Amino acid sequence: MSNRANQWILNVVKGMDRETSEETCARVLEQCGRSCLPKGIREVAAKAKEESATPKQAIERLAAKLDVARIEDDAVYVEYPRCYCEHLKGVSPEDVPDVFCACSIGWVKELFGIAAGSECAVDVVLEQSVMRGDDRCRFRVTIG
Repeated sequence: MSNRANQWILNVVKGMDRETSEETCARVLEQCGRSCLPKGIREVAAKAKEESATPKQAIERLAAKLDVARIEDDAVYVEYPRCYCEHLKGVSPEDVPDVFCACSIGWVKELFGIAAGSECAVDVVLEQSVMRGDDRCRFRVTIG
């Protein structure tokens, strides 16, 4: 994606952040993140569900297939050493509103939601973000 397109997207997010409530902006961005999940990764999550007897087993199977995920206690932690969002390439972190990371929350939620199935609620909490000054992005995923 071009730098100009990335800047346009960033301006849209800044406008939503300024003109709507934080909750509305986060919900919209979460939905964007859900739709951004690539087909190949969707297929990996669906296969984990197909090969598992329970949602918990599917989540464990999916986490085992992802280099960036690990299970700790009753949660899955997804960690990235940098922001991989294509829309933020070349953008300085101080120019990115915190709410932009809701898009990544939606991405992770969609991934694990496919594996868990519709009968289970998936909760994702962003614990750390490179765009917010942390040394990594870290998501805590829990399944209801």
